[in-house]
Amino acid sequence: MRKIPQQQRSKELVARLVEATAQSVREHGMDKFTTHHVAELAGVSVGSLYQYFDSREDLVEALLEDVTQNLRTGLNTLVLLKTTDLRDMVEKSVHFGMGFLRADDGLA
Repeated sequence: MRKIPQQQRSKELVARLVEATAQSVREHGMDKFTTHHVAELAGVSVGSLYQYFDSREDLVEALLEDVTQNLRTGLNTLVLLKTTDLRDMVEKSVHFGMGFLRADDGLA
């Protein structure tokens, strides 16, 4: 990331750019999405995008960090269940894993 957002408005802009990256990847695939399309989806200029991200690769890295954080949060929730029933834990883990893979139009 080129510039770290400090203000709430900047953080929201970066979040919109990451979400727009996810949408663009879903629509065009990892190899064919463009920064112009991401900026358009986020409702900002390409110049605004480049204030925070140097390249498509930086956008993908931010997207992967977001997906990883969501996965980490979900796994932590599973750990907090504190069940001793192995069958129950396996069932909940498989349910979580399949739900994660199906969520967000299969982006994961």
